[in-house]
Amino acid sequence: MWASITEQSGPFQEQSDSRIEEEGEYQMVYLTCVFEKETINMRVVHNQDGQIAGLAILPASLRNRPTKSRTASQRSNNTVGNGTWALPVP
Repeated sequence: MWASITEQSGPFQEQSDSRIEEEGEYQMVYLTCVFEKETINMRVVHNQDGQIAGLAILPASLRNRPTKSRTASQRSNNTVGNGTWALPVP
């Protein structure tokens, strides 16, 4: 995976930003990574046991998306996947 990213985006230069969001029992860590040709966001999702439950490569434009806390009644009950691998859909 890393080889594919650096082939497309060029050599890694730095991590310029990070943030953490909580969604139910999951913690999502967003890392803004600067490469020679472009900047991308990586989202790493951790479950309550600290295990990686998901990994995504996202456009850097999501770095500036507004974040808002939702009440339990506003949260979606939808998931992606099932069983152990089910992830909540915000």
